Amino acid sequence: MKRTLKNTLLLLPLLLVLLFVAGMFINSLGCHYELRMSANGVNYHGVCRWGKITVIEEEESTKEKWRITGFQLTLFDQLVYLIDSRVQLHESGKDDSYLNEYNLIQSQYALVNYAWVPLTENKVAIFQRDPVHEVVIAQRDGWFDLYRWFFPPVPLLPTKGQSEG
Repeated sequence: MKRTLKNTLLLLPLLLVLLFVAGMFINSLGCHYELRMSANGVNYHGVCRWGKITVIEEEESTKEKWRITGFQLTLFDQLVYLIDSRVQLHESGKDDSYLNEYNLIQSQYALVNYAWVPLTENKVAIFQRDPVHEVVIAQRDGWFDLYRWFFPPVPLLPTKGQSEG
């Protein structure tokens, strides 16, 4: 009897970690959003469905275009992307393309992390620290994960109806 209790107590932390990871994975499969933003002359359009993310990046001045695909994991206000491919769809032919340089730097990372804060119902601030320090305001339609579908976050900025009353 004592041996069984001891084994159970030893396995309990492992079971809790596995339960937490499984919950995070299931929660991440609930992503259902489109994200649009612009930064440094580049337009980004991302779509996430069932944990699979696809982002099209297009530089305005050179018309260079890239497609990035991967898998999304969410943990509270963190978006973690496990990048599985970066494909150049249209080459600009210019040596000084910001988007080409950016993707060369980013290609060294298979894991990219962003923090996010809801500003309004459809606008979020997205923060990245490594490899590039950025804060970008993005238009988001949908929810980042299953939890946010059931419990939408409270925006930091009031909507017009809230500020008048």
